[in-house]
Amino acid sequence: MDRKKIHELLDLILEIQERGEGKDGYPHVSIEFSNYGSRIHLRAQENGFATNEGYDLFDDIETDKQLDDAIVLVKVLLEKAVDMVSK
Repeated sequence: MDRKKIHELLDLILEIQERGEGKDGYPHVSIEFSNYGSRIHLRAQENGFATNEGYDLFDDIETDKQLDDAIVLVKVLLEKAVDMVSK
């Protein structure tokens, strides 16, 4: 997979993290990297972490196409995070 795209995805996630905590409607996002099984595992809940609800995004990322799709989805979550912080 393209390392620049991996870094882009990580930067987007860090932008979300730096703006707030994944609760009370603020997006929750989690990423794991591994050298066994799927290289990248991405989870997100659009309206904040809730144990009684499923994830809106629960993906293993193994190809550049999946990475591109994840970047698009995380950008949407970042837009929501920015909107919430600016209010």
